[in-house]
Formats: sequence, structure tokens, C-alpha cells
Amino acid sequence: GQTPCAVDGVLTDVALKPVTGRRHQLRRHCGETLGAPILGDDLYGGPRKGIGLFLYCRRLALAHPLAPGRLVSCEIDEPRRFGRHRVKAQKGWDWARDHG
Repeated sequence: GQTPCAVDGVLTDVALKPVTGRRHQLRRHCGETLGAPILGDDLYGGPRKGIGLFLYCRRLALAHPLAPGRLVSCEIDEPRRFGRHRVKAQKGWDWARDHG
């Protein structure tokens, strides 16, 4: 989804799938190649430095070590601070729209 934000422009949720597993692959690709750095990314130019990186692994699947052909996977919910930040961004956008 997308959330308008008076400070950062538009916050957009994206699903990324690493290919090589290289260090910082997703962060670097977003920041340098796409020109859309991850919120809070101090290294690759994300807006709002110092608030912590807004990147997490939602789902992880690995080959089962004892059962060839089977996967072991787990999935987690989005961190609560992501949702709280979206709510604050929307409120700020609404206020700026109404008072700008």
C-alpha cells in the first residue's frame, strides 16, 4: 500500500526478494538503482535518518535438512512501529493539506 507523508513524500510498502544474498543487496538496490531508499536507511540515503531501518523479513523458507524436497518456513507480522509510523505520516499529510 501507499501512505502520503508530508515529510517524506509517499511511503510505499514493497515486497523484495533477494537473489544473491549479498550484503546490503536490497538496501543498495532501492537506494542507488531505484532512487527510492528504504525509510531510515542511514547508509544508502533513506529519509529520516536515525529512526531505525524500516526493513524486515516477513517470510523465510529453507530446505529441510533431513527431508529432501521439503521446506521449513516461518512468517511474522509487520513490526508495530511500521504501522504507527504510517498512522503518524497520514495524520501529518492530512494536517498539511488542511492548513497549507
